[in-house]
Amino acid sequence: MFVDGYYMPPAYGVFEKFGTDSLTSNTVVVRLLGSDRQGIEMKNRKHWTEVVDPRDKTIKEISELVKKLIRKKFDSCADFNNHLEGSAPLSIAKSVGLLAEEWVYCRREGAGEPTG
Repeated sequence: MFVDGYYMPPAYGVFEKFGTDSLTSNTVVVRLLGSDRQGIEMKNRKHWTEVVDPRDKTIKEISELVKKLIRKKFDSCADFNNHLEGSAPLSIAKSVGLLAEEWVYCRREGAGEPTG
């Protein structure tokens, strides 16, 4: 499991440093928690319908991490929290757009549908 947010170092940096050699399972979960729960809740007044703190760089890095895991045949899943940007569904939509090419790769390579 990679965790991005709060007091943890950025997940993509941890992945780049340690890679997949130390993973003990073929299933990898990436959790995107955000870093300022109270700040996000103040900005969006607990209405999770809009991005109030864009984290495009983080979403792009996590999408790249998931792509690398899929290509190495890891079952991968990303868990988006509302506190990342203010709206988990909108953050997921950004990531899905970045991962679309991976679906094409998996089908072409006969790997089936990616799970992340």
